[in-house]
Amino acid sequence: MNRVQALQILGVTGDDDAAFIRKRYRKLMKQYHPDASENESTGAAMAQNLTEAYRILKEEGLLTAGKDAADWGLRENPDAFTKRMIYMEEDLFGNVIHAETGLRGRFYWDPEIESFTALLRSVNKECMRILERDPDEEHRKSRAKLLHLLLQEFVDPLDSLSILASLGRVKNRENVYVVPCQVKAYPGKEKTMLSGRRLSVTAEGSRLLAAASGEKCGTVHFQENEFYYIVTPLILQKAAEASLVLTENRSHLCGRIEVTVDAGKRADATEKINAEIRRMLGE
Repeated sequence: MNRVQALQILGVTGDDDAAFIRKRYRKLMKQYHPDASENESTGAAMAQNLTEAYRILKEEGLLTAGKDAADWGLRENPDAFTKRMIYMEEDLFGNVIHAETGLRGRFYWDPEIESFTALLRSVNKECMRILERDPDEEHRKSRAKLLHLLLQEFVDPLDSLSILASLGRVKNRENVYVVPCQVKAYPGKEKTMLSGRRLSVTAEGSRLLAAASGEKCGTVHFQENEFYYIVTPLILQKAAEASLVLTENRSHLCGRIEVTVDAGKRADATEKINAEIRRMLGE
């Protein structure tokens, strides 16, 4: 395979920047990887070609991004409490290669560029720098709380939902986003949760609660942690309404949350979060 063939396989040109080529590669790999492709043999062959094409373009130097944030299309939260480093991942199957991009700023998370694992690593490093304490039990509690607060400043819920929808990780129907979830019923409330039933969803602090006829009957959980920083804030800010449809009746019920977004009602909580961080640090 030569350079021209590699460009054709990935559907890019020599003038495309590194970030675009990486995004294109990730999108195609998710489409053709044997675990996702309906035709396993065809998918495996295409995945192999994509990997070889990516390797060739990397050797040709087309994947060496510039150091300017504009090269990556990154957005910033100018009021965030601290800056952070962007980490680039090369492995598309969950194994993050913690390579620093050289980019440090108050950057929002972009799921097309960073995995959520890479974001956690980035923000956790800032937590350790800010706290600068011995790793005792109290330090671990403080770091966990600070991590939770800072993540809220670096995740734009609506933009993240939109990007995840474009990547096929959530479904979107006219601003109604469908997110897979699980529900743990409260003791004695199991009978209120029947497959096919629609429940309301409310947020209390960092928790999402399911309710039937106005009565709370269980807690909502996600397999992927990023949705705690996407769905919950939208509901708390009253920028979205959510309902839950149960699909399986088990001890941990499976279902889907349907999030109806009203972009005009979004509120920036950065100032409030910064105040809480300062109180926590005794400033």
